[in-house]
Amino acid sequence: MYTFITFSESAETKREKLPEIMHIFLLRENYYTNLDRVL
Repeated sequence: MYTFITFSESAETKREKLPEIMHIFLLRENYYTNLDRVL
């Protein structure tokens, strides 16, 4: 979903949104890593 939104917008908007998207992916990875640790 996020990639689709980014691709359909201009390069400038992409550069602005990239940190947000990376942040979301990092949060999701951390969440799953912590989940594995708990289980």
